[in-house]
Amino acid sequence: MEEKIKKLAYYDFLTELPNRILFIDRLKEGIIRAARNKSFLGVLFLDLDSFKRINDTMGHAKGDELLKLVAKRLTNTIIKSDTVCRVGGDEFLILIQDVQNEEDIRQVATKILNNLKMSFKIDNTDLYITTSIGGSIYPIDGIDVETLIKNADIAMYKAKEKGKNKFQLCTEIIKESLVEEMKLTNSLFGAIEGNELELFYQ
Repeated sequence: MEEKIKKLAYYDFLTELPNRILFIDRLKEGIIRAARNKSFLGVLFLDLDSFKRINDTMGHAKGDELLKLVAKRLTNTIIKSDTVCRVGGDEFLILIQDVQNEEDIRQVATKILNNLKMSFKIDNTDLYITTSIGGSIYPIDGIDVETLIKNADIAMYKAKEKGKNKFQLCTEIIKESLVEEMKLTNSLFGAIEGNELELFYQ
């Protein structure tokens, strides 16, 4: 019973991958170890491209089957000391330990992109799907769990903007552009409410 409770608390029911709670615990431990050893670690945020289309056209049962196959392929792509987690839906997080430099993360991300491009067979049907990946590095892009995950998430959306099936590492320019975008969005809402916009046709 204790084992069942532990599994429900720390593992995703569908894919049997670690869930967000367990991932955060392992990331915290990794940060402590990296700080002590003055080393780096990486966080990858993955979102499957156009996954909704598969659910809509083939049904949620086939979508769930695909998620299980993706989870298995991701687990086989990384080494044993790293962690793959399903955040929810079609989103995954990966913790990469003992990173030497930026190129290490790029190599892992490229390997994942290439592996997920290969077909998945479900009921004798070949399914193809790609993923967009964002990455952050401790301590460059954050020194705590929340910031590292947030910055990897931001980078992932930038990867989608670049045309999907891409990897994007978080940069200062990306973080600054997001802040500017939020300021502009908030200002526009205020301008609409205050009737401060004028339309010109030139």
